[in-house]
Amino acid sequence: MRVKICLVSVSIFMLMMSCSSESAEEYCQKGNKLSENYNWEEAITMYDKALEKDPTYVSALVYRGFAKAMGLEQLQEGIADLESVLDLHSNDVGTLYITGFIYGDHQKHQKALPYLRKALKAKKAALANSSKKESNTTLTIDINEIHYELGLQYVRVEDFEKAIVHLKTCIAEKSHLRDSYFLRGEAYAGLQNFDAACNDFTESVRLGDVMASEMQLKYCRD
Repeated sequence: MRVKICLVSVSIFMLMMSCSSESAEEYCQKGNKLSENYNWEEAITMYDKALEKDPTYVSALVYRGFAKAMGLEQLQEGIADLESVLDLHSNDVGTLYITGFIYGDHQKHQKALPYLRKALKAKKAALANSSKKESNTTLTIDINEIHYELGLQYVRVEDFEKAIVHLKTCIAEKSHLRDSYFLRGEAYAGLQNFDAACNDFTESVRLGDVMASEMQLKYCRD
């Protein structure tokens, strides 16, 4: 009987060991799949497990920060995770961009801008030196994503001239065309350049933006 009990105990122990044998990366991947389906709390549990396996696994910190701030509306807790990454990797493009994006989504536009400006500077430096490792978070951010987000945030703080600079870049690169035209139209309208605003809203309508049609009626003269 004792032998059987011992064998059962060993079997349970081995099962428990096998259940916890997943790597930090595997737990993080599970968390990402849960996040894709908006299962935020379960995703965070997976990121927690990833960090238990490897406290230095920065991808889990970044994704957990995003899940907390965007999924659970726990802004400060999410930002704390991201800041802990930036404490170690201050020029990490992905983390800087995500932090700026989160602040912007929470209507904290002035707080978003320094992170996005720094992300753009770091991205340009990485592109200028292709041998330089760009990011420690496995997040690859296209430079036009940063230009677009900067354009959006500058529109929101009514710094229209700076917004136009970044949105022109997006339009030239055919990135976020419909929304870039709309936002640039807003910026031109803010500068009282109604002809340019009309042209951009018209282009946004052509690209399928329903809301732009209202702006087109407002700013386009007969």
